[in-house]
Amino acid sequence: MKEDSGLMYRTNKAGQLIDYRKYKTIKFNPSKHFTDTVNDKEERKYTTSDVETSLEKFKSLFGSNLILSEATEDYSFSTIPSYEFSTPQNYSLNEIDKQKTKKIINVDVFFATDRKYYSNRSCEYKFGSERGVVRYGVAKVTIPENHVVGKLESPKWYKLEFSEDPRKHVILQSVEVLGKIDFFELINSRLADYQSESALIFIHGFNVSFEDAARRSGQIAVDLGFNGVTAMYSWPSQGDLKKYKVDESNIEWCQPHLEEFLSDFAKNSNIKRIYVIAHSMGNRALVKAYTSALNNDKSIRSIFKEIILAAPDIDAEVFTRDLLPAMAVHRNPVTLYASSNDKALKISKAINGYPRAGDSDESIVIVSGLETIDSSEVNTSWLGHSNYADERTLISDMYSLINNGLRPDKRHGLEIFSNTKGLYWKFKA
Repeated sequence: MKEDSGLMYRTNKAGQLIDYRKYKTIKFNPSKHFTDTVNDKEERKYTTSDVETSLEKFKSLFGSNLILSEATEDYSFSTIPSYEFSTPQNYSLNEIDKQKTKKIINVDVFFATDRKYYSNRSCEYKFGSERGVVRYGVAKVTIPENHVVGKLESPKWYKLEFSEDPRKHVILQSVEVLGKIDFFELINSRLADYQSESALIFIHGFNVSFEDAARRSGQIAVDLGFNGVTAMYSWPSQGDLKKYKVDESNIEWCQPHLEEFLSDFAKNSNIKRIYVIAHSMGNRALVKAYTSALNNDKSIRSIFKEIILAAPDIDAEVFTRDLLPAMAVHRNPVTLYASSNDKALKISKAINGYPRAGDSDESIVIVSGLETIDSSEVNTSWLGHSNYADERTLISDMYSLINNGLRPDKRHGLEIFSNTKGLYWKFKA
């Protein structure tokens, strides 16, 4: 043991002190000490005097997402994403101190959009619901200090909140339109700041404005603890529940624009790893655009590390027969999150007459080349649809997928099932 500033360290077999940033589990006993375990072997012990201070630091960052629970012999706490009292491996006390100092988290969301542009409007209305030419830029989004993981905080009239407050709400603060060359040059210049060569691209679904797409993109990046460039493609959704059919027309119309964006992002930036999340109707454009982009230039295939299809509003039979096999040719991991409780997909089925790929109610989609997760027991509202459980489980699973590259058989909280079509996974009850 080595003692330093009241903390005791346990060395590994090589005699090296443990790297605190790599810890994954923390346990403590208020009357004794608490430890964090690295790779289930190495650990760092703390004296009782450090418990209170450290807990306060974690609370300041994670707010109500810090879960306290009694164990048989001690007390344990965990933060998202966790199933066995774990914390994100990229968080450390030093990083928590930085977040506490900043109070408000700033996220730059790089975007491309084919919405109509209005230069004389305020930032939240600069891009409307009409079709336009493709433009590029960066949107600045702020996340409040006490942000609750999984929530897109907005003013609530019943809380007597009638205006946005950056200390309480996720806010789109500004929008800067850039030329295409300047757009990618700015992305490349930011990579050194991030010390990362990764990008997360979000494609929103039905009934979403540009403003909410930007806010959601920033929120997702923060919730996932993503270290890299955050980007989105925003197509001209009407942002109106009554205009589903118009959105259907526009998502089909935007497909070639999205294809060009994905291809350019892979070729014109210095990004080496791209993770794509599409939600709801946004999957219709992504599946075809992604497949076409890779068909036209196989050299970019290795850059796309994960394709995540969340509650896809796609005809299930067409997806199984035509779309997924065309994607699977490129052998990149594709994950489908489906649910039997998604109200929006049930409405879509009523409108279109046939089950959707993201609806697991009648027959869950299981196809070779696809990792299917039945998320009926958890909340997918984090990405936009209706509310019915606890979204932290989904976020935790997606965190393990994107940040740690774990396949479903290695991810905590999932259990394997099978039927005549093959294997799939469910969240543990």
